[in-house]
Amino acid sequence: MARIEPLKDSQESHVTRLLDQQAKVWGQPLAPFEIYAHCPAVFRGVAGMWVGLDQSGLIAADLGALLNLRIAQLNHCVF
Repeated sequence: MARIEPLKDSQESHVTRLLDQQAKVWGQPLAPFEIYAHCPAVFRGVAGMWVGLDQSGLIAADLGALLNLRIAQLNHCVF
């Protein structure tokens, strides 16, 4: 099956900045964001959604941590 190759080097400064921030927090950029980076408009939209969720306060920090842990388990990712 054909796969979209992750974009490792973007000409868009906001894309590069967010991928660098993810690498600092998670050890590497999050894989879906390297795919979204192929289309900066989609990248901005998805990043904006996550910022909105974070700033809304709808998901408490402790619940967010549990969600991250569970998703990592489902993806067989060492978290």
